[in-house]
Amino acid sequence: MQVFAWGRMFARYAHEMPVEAALARTLDPAKPCPLCMAVQQARQAGHEPSPASPPAPAAKLVLFSQPLEAVTPPAIPGRRLDTVSVRAAVRRDPVPVPPPRGAAEC
Repeated sequence: MQVFAWGRMFARYAHEMPVEAALARTLDPAKPCPLCMAVQQARQAGHEPSPASPPAPAAKLVLFSQPLEAVTPPAIPGRRLDTVSVRAAVRRDPVPVPPPRGAAEC
């Protein structure tokens, strides 16, 4: 956030004065912009000890859970699912050796 603030300050000052003067004025700690002051306050708040709070409960990691109930698909009228047999087609002819080459290959 501080770099962003410096970039804004430098861009604004560079329109009004030479680059060297804009850089010197940007990094001058005696003249911070409102954003630089907000960053400084946030830094100080981060270093202050926080008030005592109760320890957070240990997180539980669930590795196993109850199995889900089986879901049955809706019945299709006129069709019984238990009699349907689906098998992959079995290729019975031998594989050509060597494999066929594509027409684009030279």
